[in-house]
Amino acid sequence: MSATHVVSPQLVPVPQTLREQLPSPSIPWMLSQNLFARMHNKDETSPPSYRQTQILQDDPEWRFILEFFQHDKPHKYEIKAAYGIHNRRSQQTFEGYLSIINAEAQKLLPSWQQEPQADQRKTCITRWKTSVQNFSPFKIKETDGREELIKHAKVLPLWHGSSQQVCKSIAGSGFTFFGKTSLAKTTKDPVSTDEGFFGSGIYFTNSARYAADIYSKGHLIVSWVSMREPFPVINGDMDTLKGKGAYKHYNAHYVPVRSINPTNPNECLYFPCKQGEKPHCDEIVVFNAAQALPRFWVELEVAAPNLIQLPMIMPTKKGLSIKIMCKNNQCTEFNKEQWVGKGIGKFNMNQVFAEMACQGCSLTIGNENISTTDIYFSNCKGSYTGMYKEDDSNQIIKVENKAFEVKANQLNSFETKPKNWVFVNLEIFNQ
Repeated sequence: MSATHVVSPQLVPVPQTLREQLPSPSIPWMLSQNLFARMHNKDETSPPSYRQTQILQDDPEWRFILEFFQHDKPHKYEIKAAYGIHNRRSQQTFEGYLSIINAEAQKLLPSWQQEPQADQRKTCITRWKTSVQNFSPFKIKETDGREELIKHAKVLPLWHGSSQQVCKSIAGSGFTFFGKTSLAKTTKDPVSTDEGFFGSGIYFTNSARYAADIYSKGHLIVSWVSMREPFPVINGDMDTLKGKGAYKHYNAHYVPVRSINPTNPNECLYFPCKQGEKPHCDEIVVFNAAQALPRFWVELEVAAPNLIQLPMIMPTKKGLSIKIMCKNNQCTEFNKEQWVGKGIGKFNMNQVFAEMACQGCSLTIGNENISTTDIYFSNCKGSYTGMYKEDDSNQIIKVENKAFEVKANQLNSFETKPKNWVFVNLEIFNQ
């Protein structure tokens, strides 16, 4: 049974009011005074290459992150915590390169109008201009304190999903751009793990959902990314761009993309839009690490929007959530979906393996009524570990890694009803 979430077209690429949430709209990447002060007031005997401090809910940065996150909200995740990161060298490099891009933009003019399917590329660029106009013009501060007005280079806040270890590396030394050639052909040489469908560069997106649900391992980086007018990528360009560097004189590729299966929110294949298609989100590829300034680190946790109390199943450790579905056709679609955040170890988010009655609903299987505390599994297998009390003797019985398997045409109550569980932790897989 597939998940009920559907990926919807992203009609507005970036929230129109996002810049208003910034502590310094004229210099968008500038941190608020309070946050910056907390960073540098930390008692550290040996300062690291970057500073990191948790963002509080009364910081303007929190409002910025929250609005950007909810604009295209992940299905799997909520924000657990957000941190401001400041790397002095990275910021100096970013701002210095912005001046270069601003000068280049007046000489290296876009020429996509001469490319095939120019009308479709125009639609693509119009969408990009809608995004960047929210943050342009802006200023950069020179080393002598003077401010330079930047009109031709453009910046955007963009998401990048990854692991905790990689995010730590990005915060410390910025994004890494890997080349494609090794003279010695050494197996220990670092290489990019990304094929680069739209060019061999550093990938970002305007969608927290896309970055979190598809590419993150529980962590996101929000970066300010600079560019001239990018090359607008459309359907049919992948053969030309895949695995290669920047197209012609461009320093960025802009790709409105669509999922090949919008009914599956975990589908990882997204392709450039065809003529007339509405994009689900945008991907942006840049080709110089100096074009990106990592600014916020967002730690994620699995979303459980409607937790149900299960007195018979008490976990010993926090786990993921499992989705269950009420089978009563009389209740609403909203009420059909329930989440149980109780001690789940592993499961496939695309599948619904269990069913129960939703609150206020009753459900009968055979001659047996199902209560809202009984979970029935179908078409899955796994194992469980726990302890339960015997009704007669009150003796504690331990169960360790006991396997179970339920066919598609069967239902199994997981022994919740005959046993008085003290706790149970589940590990569930599809067939």
